[in-house]
Amino acid sequence: MKVNVTKILILGGSGSIGSAIYNCLSNHHDVYGTYNENKPDNIDDSRFKKFSINNLTGLDSILYEIKPDLIISSLTGNFDQQLIVHKRIASFLNETNGRCVFISTANVFDGSPNDSKTEDDTPYPISAYGKFKYSCEKLLQNELKEKCLIVRLPRTLTHKDIENEVKQIEKNGSVFNNLYTSYNTAKNVVNAIKFCIEENKSGVLHLSSNDSMLQDDFVESLLKAAGM
Repeated sequence: MKVNVTKILILGGSGSIGSAIYNCLSNHHDVYGTYNENKPDNIDDSRFKKFSINNLTGLDSILYEIKPDLIISSLTGNFDQQLIVHKRIASFLNETNGRCVFISTANVFDGSPNDSKTEDDTPYPISAYGKFKYSCEKLLQNELKEKCLIVRLPRTLTHKDIENEVKQIEKNGSVFNNLYTSYNTAKNVVNAIKFCIEENKSGVLHLSSNDSMLQDDFVESLLKAAGM
């Protein structure tokens, strides 16, 4: 059933993915965001709130001022503190019957990297980052049940990311010729998230490409597209 979302709060709205989501959704919904140090340019001050993950009182102030129907979490920072923040987010959303989209990562499978994974596969993280993201997933799913959507991303590239990648290749020329990778673009990701929000989707979603390729093949395709 399609749901009209009134207010959306993007925690980490000034980051690469967070800002891409904000720019997409703000054309269709009442969207707010948070930033830690640098507020995005050309954004109304009333739309972005300064927030540090170490300040739970500040988080409560933002939540009860905006009263979002949906929270999208694209936060970064200390893992232990983020878990505390997400516990508070879940508590707030249970009070208000709100929903959550958690931006997770393909790294929840970094302990078994030799084949592709689907939404039905059990995560097996071994890195600190993968373990943290999986802990957040479980916390939010246990607390919010069908009101939670987990979005797992591979490496996700904006136009700026691609430009920086090309520059780094020009400078260092270092890639792994035996590493298979999967990518997506920020445009594809945010359009998929918008669809899931408006169609009231829940559960786990992998926003990766259908195939994978060697990293040096990907680099070659980047250079070719850049005319190099």
